[in-house]
Amino acid sequence: MPAAGWIKGLEVRPDGIWGDVSWTAKAREMLEAREYRFLSPVLMHTKTGGRITRLKGASLVHRPNLDLTALASEGDDMTDPEDTSALAAIAEALELEPVADADAIMAAIPELRSKAETAEPDPAKYVPIAALKELMQDRGATKATLSEHLVEARVTEALHAGYITPAMRSWATALCAQDPDSFEDFIASTTPAYGHLFKRAAIPGLPADASAPPETVVQSLCDQLGLKPSDFDIR
Repeated sequence: MPAAGWIKGLEVRPDGIWGDVSWTAKAREMLEAREYRFLSPVLMHTKTGGRITRLKGASLVHRPNLDLTALASEGDDMTDPEDTSALAAIAEALELEPVADADAIMAAIPELRSKAETAEPDPAKYVPIAALKELMQDRGATKATLSEHLVEARVTEALHAGYITPAMRSWATALCAQDPDSFEDFIASTTPAYGHLFKRAAIPGLPADASAPPETVVQSLCDQLGLKPSDFDIR
């Protein structure tokens, strides 16, 4: 007898073992015409005790050996095992019983949505969007200000050390802000040839300390001119 179909999967349910069957076109016609209404399983069992060890197959019959659901019954739909697994997963996510059907799941969704819309968020877990945006803006402004100060300090340091001239300050500031590494490479490869621009020229015979008392400065000038402080009034 040719095969009527193939069992693609089995599922254990509280009311028995259900199978997902791929019927042939001819078998489907016979079932729709109610020529066959039942499926009789072929079971393997132990000789002593009759414990079932294996389901070998099943056949279409008019009268089953077991009390089974009719295949042609309009009220019983053999659901795809994958569909039932998906329903079980959804039911678990909704905190329903794993055996909850599609109607129970659909009834629970509006209630869950209503709770989500009216529930107060936990302040320990969520931050208002407006507050988060304000925080990020303040952080960005603070970071930008800090970067400007650092760039200004670094360029000023290079200027006083003689690596750049005052006319190069704007260029150096832009380079240091946009590409700090390139600015540092420039400083490392440049000789501080402009350091003398920020040093006071020393007068021979005068102390280098600009804060020297007036008497010392006058005495140094008089020594160079061959005069004495008492020869004229310097006040």
